[in-house]
Amino acid sequence: MDYEILGITIALLAWVAWAMVTDRRHHCLEELGQLPLGPRWWPMVGNIFQLGWSPHESFAKLSRKHGHIMTLWLGSMSTVVISSSEVA
Repeated sequence: MDYEILGITIALLAWVAWAMVTDRRHHCLEELGQLPLGPRWWPMVGNIFQLGWSPHESFAKLSRKHGHIMTLWLGSMSTVVISSSEVA
């Protein structure tokens, strides 16, 4: 029983460390100015849950808050979204 708890604790600590490293990498990219700003993303899943069932409505909602050019993370892949025909 003790080994199971130890294994779960080690796995949880490894996941937290991985999340901190990927978060730091994301902030370094934004600080360098390589990517436009966008909504906060979750480790491993990115912004996939913020898109919902109708992505066009979600993009419009996100563009009101973050601007017409924003970076979304779909999993671990970054995607620059232009949500306005005037900007494109």
